Amino acid sequence: MWFNTLVLATLSFFFAFYYFVVRRLNYWKSRNVPCLKPLPFFGNYKDYILLQKKFLFVTDEICKQFPNEPYIGTLYGTEPTLIVKDPKLLKLITTQDFYFFSGREITDYNHKETVTNNMFFHGGDKWKVVRQNLTPLFTSMKMKKMFHLIKNIGDSFEKVLQVEVESASDTEIKTKLVKYTLECILSCGFGISAELLQSEGNDSIFINVGNSLFDNSKTRHFKNIIRSIWPKFFYALGLNLFDPKVAPVFNNLLSDVFQSRLNKTSNRNDFVDLILSWKNEKHIYGDSLDPRSDKKISFDVTDVLLISQCILFYAAGFETTSATLSFLMYELIHEVLRLYPVLGVLTREVMKSYTLPTGLKLEKGNRIHIPLYHIHRDPKFFPNPEEFRPERFFGEEKKKVVPYSFMPFGEGPRICIGQRFAKMVMHNIVLKIFKNCKLAESSLTPKKLDLTDVSIVTQTNDEIYVKLIKRL
Repeated sequence: MWFNTLVLATLSFFFAFYYFVVRRLNYWKSRNVPCLKPLPFFGNYKDYILLQKKFLFVTDEICKQFPNEPYIGTLYGTEPTLIVKDPKLLKLITTQDFYFFSGREITDYNHKETVTNNMFFHGGDKWKVVRQNLTPLFTSMKMKKMFHLIKNIGDSFEKVLQVEVESASDTEIKTKLVKYTLECILSCGFGISAELLQSEGNDSIFINVGNSLFDNSKTRHFKNIIRSIWPKFFYALGLNLFDPKVAPVFNNLLSDVFQSRLNKTSNRNDFVDLILSWKNEKHIYGDSLDPRSDKKISFDVTDVLLISQCILFYAAGFETTSATLSFLMYELIHEVLRLYPVLGVLTREVMKSYTLPTGLKLEKGNRIHIPLYHIHRDPKFFPNPEEFRPERFFGEEKKKVVPYSFMPFGEGPRICIGQRFAKMVMHNIVLKIFKNCKLAESSLTPKKLDLTDVSIVTQTNDEIYVKLIKRL
């Protein structure tokens, strides 16, 4: 009996090994797609998986080996992934035929954790319904109402700058920009002030939670890889990508704010008011993602749904906006976003079989990677791409930018819902800084920024010191 069991187990192992590893090694070659020879298990991403290179750099190196190809076939671990870099195809994928590519990778598993159960990770009808119900928060009218809150926080930042200028010492600007960004998020989104700009240290629950969400440890890196390649195996082991302690923090935050507004008329019309209306109505409604259907879709409003959108609003601004501002202080907003896109590689999943204009048939479940970092630095689209030239996006030069060759906030229906809010936060602080100060290199300013190998977003390992000189 035991012998039969052993034989069956051995055969099952070799069958699985052949099906998921060996057979897939020729996946793209058999379809006549330009590709590099992959390795078992690692695919074409060995250096990334072994923590030797950043994901966007590995993707960039693959793209450089096929400079004239519209796409490249790769194996992300064991998963067939198509890197698409042709702007015309990107228009199809992100906008025209969005229905076929509407999900991010592994959307079937976003419900496993509270942190991933939000619009950023959602796919299908749930993504569309949640997006439709969050969109009213980011209208032009709402942005105008938020502006005075952001301006007031900018005024507080101005006072911090004055102290730094008078001290004539080197200023570590990145930490201060993180605090400024958090104050904007907390004030505009939740109606609270943590007075972070007035505090000296970084021991704040809001900063600590943000650091936990964007944990750059090797442990998080390997967990992220296992989850992104083998999600079923990852969750079968009882693992979580994010610290389970994060969700209760936002649960308590929402509960406190809800309690303070209970039975009171609020005229803030902010994120919490919107979420509170969801809670009271118990359901959210919207259209089906299928363009052929006029069916209305509804979803129950659960505590997990509320908390996860709360986490998204917080996380989407915490590291993304502050990191961009940090790069801005080092180099200066569109040109910085070209050189340092927040997500160096955008991911999509083929939701239904689709045939590209080239004749290549994509199967349901195939992955699509959009190499923003590479495209933004491709000399075909941006001559002398390593040069810092803000004038690329000004006047007549701006008209020369090829559509879908510059996508720092994504494109199409999944374009970043909060991009106007992020730009308003950045424009405000840039005006405050350059109205009052000149920035000069200090003895502690790094000669070259070292990008973090394991971060989900593009950020630097370095502290960014500058010399602030009073503008006369």
